Amino acid sequence: MADVKPATRPTTMPSDVLKLVTNHRAEVIKQMVGDLALADDKEASGLFNEKLLPTLKKMDEMKPPVFFLVC
Repeated sequence: MADVKPATRPTTMPSDVLKLVTNHRAEVIKQMVGDLALADDKEASGLFNEKLLPTLKKMDEMKPPVFFLVC
């Protein structure tokens, strides 16, 4: 057991995604506007601020208990 190394953390962890999305907010909104064929970025900004960021923050704060069963 002492020689077993833990698996590397995936880059899709909520904390990583939250950091990247927050740092690249303008690019994300611009791509949303283009992909969804929106007339302006008002709706995309609202979705970003009201739905996306709060959901990512909740997922980042979630600490589910983990149980290891040795068989």
